[in-house]
Amino acid sequence: MTQAGAKKIPILEELKIIGEHTIKNHTILIDDMRAVQHGFPNDGWNDLTIDMIKEAALAINPEYKISFDFGVVPNDIFIAQC
Repeated sequence: MTQAGAKKIPILEELKIIGEHTIKNHTILIDDMRAVQHGFPNDGWNDLTIDMIKEAALAINPEYKISFDFGVVPNDIFIAQC
């Protein structure tokens, strides 16, 4: 949380909002997955896991195919697509 009370890393909240849309086959890209994999202390990433992100994406559409692509480092971009 920041001083203003906003969450620093709102990925799960953003996926929930995407899930409220009537279209359920958006392609979803999330970068900086290295931060989730390695956790950056004091940056808000420590409470987030890749499994949590996968679960949230699959809650939008269970037919999503989950993959990762090269960004700054290998597997740095999370991709959910039909």
